[in-house]
Amino acid sequence: CSPPGTPVTSMLERTSIVPVVPVTVRRTSPHVPRPAGDSQSTWWSLSTTWSSTVVWRSDMRPRSCNSWWSGVATLATVAAATSVMRTQQLLLATYDAVIFSDLEARNFQLSPSFFQREKMGQVLTFPDRIRLTIEAVQGGVGVLFVGGWQSFTGDRGIGGWGRCRLKELLPVTCLDYEDLIENSEGYGAEVLDPGHPILEGMDFSRIPPILGYNQVKPREGFEVVAQWSHTKDPLLAVGKVGKGRTAAFMSDPAPHWGCNFVFWEHYNRFWLNVIEWVVRKR
Repeated sequence: CSPPGTPVTSMLERTSIVPVVPVTVRRTSPHVPRPAGDSQSTWWSLSTTWSSTVVWRSDMRPRSCNSWWSGVATLATVAAATSVMRTQQLLLATYDAVIFSDLEARNFQLSPSFFQREKMGQVLTFPDRIRLTIEAVQGGVGVLFVGGWQSFTGDRGIGGWGRCRLKELLPVTCLDYEDLIENSEGYGAEVLDPGHPILEGMDFSRIPPILGYNQVKPREGFEVVAQWSHTKDPLLAVGKVGKGRTAAFMSDPAPHWGCNFVFWEHYNRFWLNVIEWVVRKR
């Protein structure tokens, strides 16, 4: 476990494993829970911002340092390996769930090999990493989508989730135009399914004001568990894709939209419930 600020290349040079995801290491927020006693479930967070959901690798205990660390990674920076497809399949087979947050969909099609000049002049094609992710979820891997300026449709449409095959995994339908809804007075929650396992042990209708969200539409065949109380837009939606489960939370789990949410008394429990449901432990 490298200290904060350690260069990615330095970390990769010290490992005997073929590097698959360069990770920027930062301290875990004190408001983000560490799953206690869970020695099996692992999940992989893909994000381009500092507010990424924490990557927990609880199956790798004991750690060599006293505190837990969060990894922020994007599939656009998957390191060169013998086979890109084999690398992606290995990653997806290693984790029980994948978390998407603030990640532009176009990053999936920007293979690092496109920029290796020595390969120019020959026919270049690369595995479709979105297709591989879809197949993994259909086979039983869980997936969670979390809001932000680069999530769903996103700021000026740069998220692009609804313009690619990621929409096959989403339990909601993305808008065809910018979807950011913000208000400094905040938005509250209205629960539609209080008996859902994700909401166990809390009154989700009492969340503190959340200052913004991504506007989406309900998707046929999937459930909206909670909606925004003022606008009735989906807030939390879930469903199944093949053998896997999918969930979407239409706001940011961290500041700025979530600057109040992270201090909610049930914040830790909520995210543990979400992950446990996604990986079929609830």
